[in-house]
Amino acid sequence: MYDKFRDGKNLYFDLDVVIYNKLPNLIREKFTLMDDTWYREPAHTPLNSSIVSWTGDVSHIWKKFKSNDEEYLKKYHKGSDEFYHKEIDYETYKLVGRYGFEIVRGVCSPIIDHIYDEVPDSIFSICSLGQHHHLMEKGWTGWWSPYFIPYD
Repeated sequence: MYDKFRDGKNLYFDLDVVIYNKLPNLIREKFTLMDDTWYREPAHTPLNSSIVSWTGDVSHIWKKFKSNDEEYLKKYHKGSDEFYHKEIDYETYKLVGRYGFEIVRGVCSPIIDHIYDEVPDSIFSICSLGQHHHLMEKGWTGWWSPYFIPYD
């Protein structure tokens, strides 16, 4: 996507992200990802690319990866977040919440914090399923179900 979308303002969401309320402005000029340390202790990276924004041409990310893709795939076998963290200049989201304080560590809440809620009541309007993407599969239901296309 970094090679294909070289102009304008870009905003990317993983498929396992639930948007259940009005979004804050997530468009950023610089390459920006979520800081994931608010959710869990960083294992291999403090980043989460469930939400990414950039403006203009960031094809250098794709070019850098493709220049040595076999080696990068071995070195960063846990995913692209580690590649971004170690190889790419980035920023992380900082938002001001509805209560007036700065939210330094993230723009969405993890599903694990809200799996038993009717609908999450938090300062966030986005929820990441993270490693719980099985909740999107047939047979799993909860407050998040209406936000996904149903299985036939």
